[in-house]
Amino acid sequence: MGRVFAAAIVAVGISASVSTAGAATYSLFELVPLTGDTRSYAEAINDSGVVVGESSGSGSTTATLWDGSTPTALAPLTGDTSSYAEAINDSGVVVGDSYGSGSTTATVWDGSTPTAPAPLTGGTFSQAEAINDSGVVVGNSNGSGSTTPTIWDTDGTPTALAPLTGASFSRAYAINDSGVVVGISRFTNPSTYTATLWDGSSTTLLNPLSGGTDSRAWAINDSGVVVGDSSGGSIINSQTATVWDTDGTPTALAPLSGGTRSNAYAINDSGVVAGYSSGGTLVGGVRATIWGTDGLAIDLMSELDLSGSGWLLSVALGINSSGQITGYGTNPDGLQRGFVLTECGDTCGPDAPIYSPPLSPVPLPAGAWLLLSALGGLGLAGWRRKRVETG
Repeated sequence: MGRVFAAAIVAVGISASVSTAGAATYSLFELVPLTGDTRSYAEAINDSGVVVGESSGSGSTTATLWDGSTPTALAPLTGDTSSYAEAINDSGVVVGDSYGSGSTTATVWDGSTPTAPAPLTGGTFSQAEAINDSGVVVGNSNGSGSTTPTIWDTDGTPTALAPLTGASFSRAYAINDSGVVVGISRFTNPSTYTATLWDGSSTTLLNPLSGGTDSRAWAINDSGVVVGDSSGGSIINSQTATVWDTDGTPTALAPLSGGTRSNAYAINDSGVVAGYSSGGTLVGGVRATIWGTDGLAIDLMSELDLSGSGWLLSVALGINSSGQITGYGTNPDGLQRGFVLTECGDTCGPDAPIYSPPLSPVPLPAGAWLLLSALGGLGLAGWRRKRVETG
């Protein structure tokens, strides 16, 4: 959630040290996997600092909640083998999916017990992608026909979101506290993908950058500002992080110096955007990046105190209203790990205080991923998952 390019960047804890060479801004907290697992992945963080993601490496993937240093498993539905979380709201309710025997079922964890909201009438498949602070869930289900963007009310009733005329399919990925939903639609003549916004009965296309052909929307804040990626901009036909203001105007968020691609996955209520830069001469091929309210890219690795020594930060996937950032990278031992970055200001240093857990942690789950390389290439299943492109 967040505001667009208007609020002062200091308001979310990104201090003047961001622009001061050699000055640390953040301390890093490593999110360890569940006992017996070897990898962790952080998908989202709420305003209390609760993180959800996955733990894997022991034969299955398990949705995981971090309330500080201790990971908590979030079980799949009865009979399933794996669980994944996509989002957590400020009440601590988590949404994601449960997998088993080739099936995928949207899942809600309110506490540690998983429940499954019903798909559209006649459906057998569902996915939950996001939840707002009112408890309204958005995702996709197949109903009696093709997979359709779906919104579940607080009582679990599913409602299909109207597709765009001419679209061969659509997917929904995010919802804000006003109930506005964003995602993508695919068209076949010509073959393009277009970021899409649903506001009640109204459906709107969000055009790509000038000269581009495709766009995708991954997140929307409570002011209605949307972030994602599109082709076009300064590097025609290359993926470029994009922010759409409330009038639908797209603005490019350029990658870090030396990069050729960028993508934006989250935006907080002060307009700070989180994502990644990749390609070109960037070390590791992909680097976690934030963009301040001035639209300039900031390399998060250059902002760490000594708690981040030896880390490669690959992707930033979430940012809360306090400016805490979560994502994944590679730790000094070469292991895939989720992380939380917390602004440390004058206390930055090897013993700086890091990652303050909530006073009343709530158990919850996480998002799906498929690691392709230790340097941060992320392959994600089908249309559901965000993709990291390193070329």
